[in-house]
Amino acid sequence: MTDLATASILARISEATNRQRAIARFHQTYPATALPLSDLVPSFSWAQLHRQLTAIARDPERVDWEVLVLQSSARTLPPEMFIRELLVLAWSLIDETANEADVEGDMT
Repeated sequence: MTDLATASILARISEATNRQRAIARFHQTYPATALPLSDLVPSFSWAQLHRQLTAIARDPERVDWEVLVLQSSARTLPPEMFIRELLVLAWSLIDETANEADVEGDMT
């Protein structure tokens, strides 16, 4: 295995470990609760989300990439943590002065 391949594997392991730690911290702060169906938000498709984010974005060209990243993270994040990421993304698309790093430390 080359040094580059080893570094890539180590980086992926580190990213997965960091994500699991962030999820654990999030669960400590916001424990999961059982909710009745009447308290759940309506479901929507990725295409609908993409369309609405494109409509509100100051730079619509960012939306394709951002939705792909969001879809990827949705597979591993708890639902409430995913909602937070979605809200931060929407805010950053609307506000051209937004800096996602401003809320990164508050994500957990």
